[in-house]
Amino acid sequence: MQRSRSFSEVNPDWYPLYKQRCDQGVYIGDAWDEQIEQGGWIFLRRGDVYGGVRVVLRDKAFEDNKAKKSTSGTQKVFHGPNDDATVKLHDKPYSYTDDRKFIVLKDRLSPVIIQAGDQQQYGSFEAFMAETQQAPIALYKTVVPTFNILTFTPPAENAPEMVFNAANNEIPMLNNKYINYEHPMTFDSPYLKSEYKSGKIQIKYGGETLDLDFSDKPKWKFWK
Repeated sequence: MQRSRSFSEVNPDWYPLYKQRCDQGVYIGDAWDEQIEQGGWIFLRRGDVYGGVRVVLRDKAFEDNKAKKSTSGTQKVFHGPNDDATVKLHDKPYSYTDDRKFIVLKDRLSPVIIQAGDQQQYGSFEAFMAETQQAPIALYKTVVPTFNILTFTPPAENAPEMVFNAANNEIPMLNNKYINYEHPMTFDSPYLKSEYKSGKIQIKYGGETLDLDFSDKPKWKFWK
C-alpha cells in the first residue's frame, strides 16, 4: 500500500483549494505478545498469528554518496546510464509516536508491505521472521531519483512476484499481469458467495447450505 501521490477534486470555482500536508503512518497498537524489529521489518505476534510490517524507502545518504563517486552531475534530477538498477533500502525508514502505538513514515509516500502468517503455515514465529526476511524485495530506479518501482515476492510456495509502481498510479502487477479490478464476485469467502449484481447469495456453514435469491425482487425506489 502507499499514500496516493495525487487525487482529483471537483469544487465550485469560488471555493478555496487547500493542500494538506500531514504525516503518514501505520497503527501498530500495543496488544502484541511479541514485537521484534529485525532486518528492516517490524514483526508482531499474538498467540499463533504473525504479522510483519516493512516500510520501503531508499537509503538517500548511501545513494547520494555512491552517485558522487560513480557518475557525474545529474543524480539529483535524472539517473545516469551506468547506475545500478536498484537502490539500497533504508534500515529504519520510520519513527515511533510517543505512545509507540504508531509508526510514522520518514517519507510519507513510502510504500508499506504488510505480510501475514500463522503457526500452521510457518511452524513458528522464528521461522516466519526468517522466511519473510529472505523474501525477495527490491526498489528499482526509474528515470527520476526517489521515484521507484517496488518488487516483492511473498514468503510462500508458488507466490507470485508483486510489482508495485510507487512512482505513479499504474495498476499493480502479479506475475507480470495487471490486477483485474472488475467485480466478478460481490462476496467470495468459504462461507458467503455471490456473483456481482446477480442478486443471488449462497451461505455455507457446518455442512449446511442456504441459497438466497433476490434477483426478482422489486427495485428500491427513492423520491425527493
